[in-house]
Amino acid sequence: MDAQNAVSPNGIRRDSGAGVRRRATAQPLILDDVESAFAGLSEFGRSVVGPVARSVRTTILLFAAAHQWPVVNHQSFLNWLSSKLDTESTWLVLDPLFPPRALGETRRMLRLSRTATVGGVRIEGELPQDLSELVRGAAVGLVDDVVGSGATLAHAAKLIRDAGGLISRIKVCASRDRGRSGVLIAAPEATWESFVEGDLETAHLRDVCPYLPHAGRKVEGRGSIATPTGSVGVSFPVTAFGGGGPWKQLALDGSLDRAMMLGRLQVAQRFSIALGRSATVADLPLLGTDVSVWLSPNQTGVAESKLEELAGG
Repeated sequence: MDAQNAVSPNGIRRDSGAGVRRRATAQPLILDDVESAFAGLSEFGRSVVGPVARSVRTTILLFAAAHQWPVVNHQSFLNWLSSKLDTESTWLVLDPLFPPRALGETRRMLRLSRTATVGGVRIEGELPQDLSELVRGAAVGLVDDVVGSGATLAHAAKLIRDAGGLISRIKVCASRDRGRSGVLIAAPEATWESFVEGDLETAHLRDVCPYLPHAGRKVEGRGSIATPTGSVGVSFPVTAFGGGGPWKQLALDGSLDRAMMLGRLQVAQRFSIALGRSATVADLPLLGTDVSVWLSPNQTGVAESKLEELAGG
């Protein structure tokens, strides 16, 4: 069976690896990173969030199958990367779901933030001192999962260049052609390799699964909520502030918003049952790391806010 016709055991069409060439115009692609996101949940968090996230995932995959959208599993991308990242070179990884166990002295995580603003998306973040010293005078490889506008990788390339490094290689899962072109302008010496080739408008499946780590969208002025156990991030539905790609198409028939709204409520209910009381924003660190409270655009929250009430329950 060739890669373009590969089908998983559950009948969902999938791409099996690099070298899959897509049509010339951008098309939707779903990056199924739900299972990878589970790694950031505690055991308790997986018991609360896992069944709901898998239900939302099934809804989206069925929609993708009906519309013949390719779906790539994030773990397959990670497996491909394992044969591409040599241990002698310096690599900076931007994919937040890259497993910590695969990092090391020459493979380091670079955390940059993407925040939606009135004028578009703002990329923020600097090289910590140890990374600045690591890249100075070195040929550096960059790793990310999805490239849309290319702004995140271009920002990373500037940080490395300003620190005295040179971008030599870039490995990604999938990208838009315009994004790739923009990054290669910022890093003209770099070679580029994609797990799935083509001009692809890629959406993270985790972004529609409430209370998964690194899910949803960050919005300017709504960064975090202070709680007694530390700050909790705030996320908004991917459809809340416009945008295109697969999620816009899903939202047109209401299935995406219904799945997200029901998911928010179900997680809140399961969380409350597990605690034996109403779960609040302050309880979210119990679920795991990088778990944000999900709000609608017109909502605000505080540490004491009950998750069921925020979800409309």
